[in-house]
Amino acid sequence: MKKIMTQEHLSIISKIVEEKIYVPEIQKKVTVFLCGADKNDASTGRYMMANMLSKHPRFEVHYPEDLFDDLLVGKNQHSLLSLENILAESVDVIVLFPESPGSFAELGAFANNPTLAQKLICLPQKKYKNKKSFINYGPNRLIKESRTGKVIDINYNDFGTPDEAEKLYKRVNAEIAKIKKKHPVNKNVGNILEAEYFLLPCIYLVEKIDNVSLYGILKAATQKDKSLCEIATKCALSRLVGQRLITRTLDGYTITSEGGALVRKKFDNKNLDRVRLEIMNYEMRRNSNMTRDRLIAAHL
Repeated sequence: MKKIMTQEHLSIISKIVEEKIYVPEIQKKVTVFLCGADKNDASTGRYMMANMLSKHPRFEVHYPEDLFDDLLVGKNQHSLLSLENILAESVDVIVLFPESPGSFAELGAFANNPTLAQKLICLPQKKYKNKKSFINYGPNRLIKESRTGKVIDINYNDFGTPDEAEKLYKRVNAEIAKIKKKHPVNKNVGNILEAEYFLLPCIYLVEKIDNVSLYGILKAATQKDKSLCEIATKCALSRLVGQRLITRTLDGYTITSEGGALVRKKFDNKNLDRVRLEIMNYEMRRNSNMTRDRLIAAHL
């Protein structure tokens, strides 16, 4: 009969993965939280900006619906406002196109958060620059009053003209560099965007692990607030399932063949197998024990 792991055991595994196995993924990336209209609508500024940034490998683009949708609905829902500070600690910059009702709401919420306003680049249509509107008199004014936030009025049609598009890219890139320098982000296991890369090898090592155990593993690694760890874990699991790297069963989360291949490619196969063997030895053998020293010895 398979033995149940205690929180102490999960904490040991967490530290071993953090110290010996985990490799930060976004450390050298510029993380952009891109907001606007439907991301699949090719006529929107958001879509065209995503296409522009995709030509530069150093950028990693994230969308609010991908990160937060699962957290904003359901039984244990969180409000967008409760996620703002997590967002501020996670991404280098927020680029927002006020071109839909949802993006208007995001603009208002982000501009009213002083920390987020400093990381916000708003790109409204130039034709509305002098309009007497709530956006111009409210959120945009707050962004301009922040130390590093920026409002850049543009013509969305410029994306279709190579020379104008290049000028726009250089202008936005320059503002991103200023924000990134002034407000550096820690890109370690505590970053919500990094959690999935930490949890994936954990799921590989501990098969059929439930979400509560994963909360504990992330908390042990980051020493952060329980609620934050739950949010980061839920986001990570949603993304990993969406990428078909893990699957959820009645017994917990398990690695898929694609996920296993990625883990073995990204990390050292021999060391992973040694740690996995040690964990299986504990789970299956009645008198076996699992300690930090045994796992470290297995990894060396």
